[in-house]
Amino acid sequence: MKRMRFLRFGLLFLLLLIGLGGNAQRLLTGVITDETNSPIPFARVYVKNDADLRVQADVNGVYEMRLFEGEYFLVISSMGYQDRESYIVINSVDTTRRDIQLFPAKVQELEAFELVTKRTNPGRDIMMKVVEKRDQINPWNLPHTVDVYIKASEKITRTGKEKDKDKDEEVGQIEDPFEAEKKKIMAAANDMNLLEVQIQRNFSPPAKVKEFRNAYTLRGNDKQLYYTTTVKSNFNFFQNLIHLNDLHQSPVSSPISTPGILSYKYKLEAQYMEEGRKIHKIKIIARNTATTTLTGYIYVIDSVWLIQKLDLTMEKGNLLKYDYFRIEQTFSQPG
Repeated sequence: MKRMRFLRFGLLFLLLLIGLGGNAQRLLTGVITDETNSPIPFARVYVKNDADLRVQADVNGVYEMRLFEGEYFLVISSMGYQDRESYIVINSVDTTRRDIQLFPAKVQELEAFELVTKRTNPGRDIMMKVVEKRDQINPWNLPHTVDVYIKASEKITRTGKEKDKDKDEEVGQIEDPFEAEKKKIMAAANDMNLLEVQIQRNFSPPAKVKEFRNAYTLRGNDKQLYYTTTVKSNFNFFQNLIHLNDLHQSPVSSPISTPGILSYKYKLEAQYMEEGRKIHKIKIIARNTATTTLTGYIYVIDSVWLIQKLDLTMEKGNLLKYDYFRIEQTFSQPG
C-alpha cells in the first residue's frame, strides 16, 4: 500500500515538472543597429500594450528579453530615430534571435520632440541645416589625405619618499639662484612624459587607412602615452555614432547627426566675417554627461552650411585612459 502511494506521488511530480517546462519563458535576443549597421547603445525594446515587458539594450546594442510562447508586437525606440514595430513569434525553441534596424528621424520631424530649450534657437537651427546635407558634405565618402598632429602628455606624480630623498640631498648645499631655477626646470621635465607626432594620413572608404610618420619627438617614456596613431580610431563626426573603442567606454553620439540634435544643446556664440564668408561659431554641450562629456565648438559657413572647423573636447568620465582629450579638425573648402 505504501509502495502504491509512492508511485502515484512520483507520477504526479513528473507530470507537474513536464507542465512547468511547457510554460517556461524563452529567450529573445538580438542587436539593434542604425542605417549603417552600427550598434545603437541603450535603445529601448518593449512589448506593445504591456508596460511590464520592457528592456534596454546594452552599450553594444544587444538586448535580451524573456517571453512565454506566443505572438508579440515589439516596439523599438531610441532618441533621434524613428520608432519601429516588429512582429515576433516565440515558439518552443530555447533562444530566438531578431536583429532590428532603426533609421534616423527626418530633420523636419524633430520639431515634434519636446525639448527643454527655447523655441527660437539659432544655433540649433543652423545645425539642422548642416545635418540635412550631411551625406553630401561627408568627406569620409571619398578618398582623402590629411595632415595629423598628435600631442600626448603624462604628468608623473612622485611618492612622498622620493620627494624627501631629493630634499635630503639638498640639505647643506648652497646654490646660486640661476642653478636653482635650472634644477626646477629639469625637475618639471623629469615629471612629465611628452610625445609629439606629425603624420600624413591617407584614407580610402570604407575603412582603409595608411599612415606616414613625418616627425616624432619624445621626452621621457612613451609606454603610457596611449594615443599615438589614428589607425584604430576614426574621428568621423559625419556619422550618427563614433566608435572609439580604444579611447571611450561607449560610442559617442555625433553632434552632426539627427540623433545628435536631441543629444546636445546648441548655442550660437559668435558670428564673424572671414575671407568674405560669414562664419557661425556654435557651442555644443552634451545633455547627458553619463554617456559622453563631448563639448566644444563647431564653426559653420553661412548659406552653404559647410563645416569649417571642429574644436571638441572630452574629459574624464567615460575616457578609458586620459583625463582630457581634444580633437581639432579643419576642413578645406572649395572657392
